[in-house]
Amino acid sequence: MVAACRPLEEELIWESMADTHSMVNRSVSHASQLRIKHLKPSIVNSENYQHYQENGIKSVLQDPVSTFSIDVDTGSYTNIRRMINQGIFPPADAIRIEEFVNYFDYDYSQHHANNSGTPFSINTSIAASPWAEQWHIMAIDLNGFSPDVSQIAGRNLVFLLDVSGSMNQPHKITTVNPFTRLVNRAVRGTI
Repeated sequence: MVAACRPLEEELIWESMADTHSMVNRSVSHASQLRIKHLKPSIVNSENYQHYQENGIKSVLQDPVSTFSIDVDTGSYTNIRRMINQGIFPPADAIRIEEFVNYFDYDYSQHHANNSGTPFSINTSIAASPWAEQWHIMAIDLNGFSPDVSQIAGRNLVFLLDVSGSMNQPHKITTVNPFTRLVNRAVRGTI
């Protein structure tokens, strides 16, 4: 029996190949037959990351307009934490600083954004740079409006869970069960 997580068809093929091999060449040693039956599958890692160029520093006198997306992605932080916990050195392109920043809860007051009629509030602060005294760092905190979830109309949610062979890696397939439990808890009160 092949000791691996493979589709049943592939296990049967390997078992059949090992049986055929022993029938064709009875003189092959018993140890050789065991090696054929106990080959471990190679681990397929299909993770890849978009390569980003470093933006560098721009002078606000020459380039005063900056645009950016307001989102709350946090995936890079959890992915990098997983890699470090597994002893894997993370690839540079997997590190997205904005997702590290978004991961943490800053406990912003929702009062202004929710009650002032504006979709969001802005708070700023400036501090001296810890690595160069002549530079300053400006933090811009955006606090978006948080709707009252009890007032949101019901929705139909459909999830496609990929449990194919490409997901057969500990850091992929093991996230499915916690995710389904999390979604189940979140929507249970609305059923």
